Amino acid sequence: MRRFATAPYVLLTLCMLFWAGNAVVGKAVVGVVPPLSLSFLRWLIALAIIVPFGLTHVRNDFSAVRAQWRTLFMLALFSVVAFNTLLYVALKWTTAINASLVGATGPAVIPLIAWILLRERVSPRQAVGIAVSFVGVLIVITRGELGVLANLGFNQGDLLVLSAVVAWSIYSVLLRRHSASLHPLTFLTVTFAFGLAIITPFSAWEYANGARMHLSALSLGGIAYVGIFPSLFSFLFWNRGVTAIGASRAAQFLYLVPVFAAALAIVFLGESLEFYHVVGIALIFVGLQAATRKSRAPRADDGR
Repeated sequence: MRRFATAPYVLLTLCMLFWAGNAVVGKAVVGVVPPLSLSFLRWLIALAIIVPFGLTHVRNDFSAVRAQWRTLFMLALFSVVAFNTLLYVALKWTTAINASLVGATGPAVIPLIAWILLRERVSPRQAVGIAVSFVGVLIVITRGELGVLANLGFNQGDLLVLSAVVAWSIYSVLLRRHSASLHPLTFLTVTFAFGLAIITPFSAWEYANGARMHLSALSLGGIAYVGIFPSLFSFLFWNRGVTAIGASRAAQFLYLVPVFAAALAIVFLGESLEFYHVVGIALIFVGLQAATRKSRAPRADDGR
């Protein structure tokens, strides 16, 4: 059971579940918690939780941290700061369907970034898996009516989501190469601290310009959720998954986010399970299986 619970594919699946909840909660609180404040409070909570566990490991790895601090700073900038903050800001302008569509480009963007930075190749089977899963995502998001895509308009919020996807892709590709020498808790503690330090002045600027949080069960519950599950647990699980199977394979699990988002909407918002859900989810899992299955004779340059 322990081996199953810590398997990379299980951890990546849980990671996607928590991130789906992050999107739902982020959209729910967009009117009561300013985006930069939400990002600041999210990482403040995550750092406060992890410090008691990670501080000893930081001390043990201090020489490695000092040698790699510039790289760790950049990884924090792309992940903790850019990806999450851009997503929260984008939700002020874009719709959930547009954000889902743009966000679904992640599994294609990460292999592209991996090829640009590391010359990591994508096999034909992986490419087919990416395409099949993407069709499944479109079916879920458009409720089985792909024709609605022709009527979609894109705005600055969608561009921000795309920027967030690119930032996360760079982080994911560089992660496997630069995190191996550090204990996982050291890596998270240091990157969370760097990220919080970067976000703080922007959050202060937002507050100085009159943005205020409205205290309520929704805002406090939303902040608690994003500070624990999509921050602490998801980052830990994602980093473990990428280290184990590579960024390109791990990226295919991002297709599960709209699946879980639809499931959460059914459970918590009273939406019904429709036939297009079943078809889309089936295609996503077929593509996911094809894209993540290991070849019999892996090559040295394919990221395994």
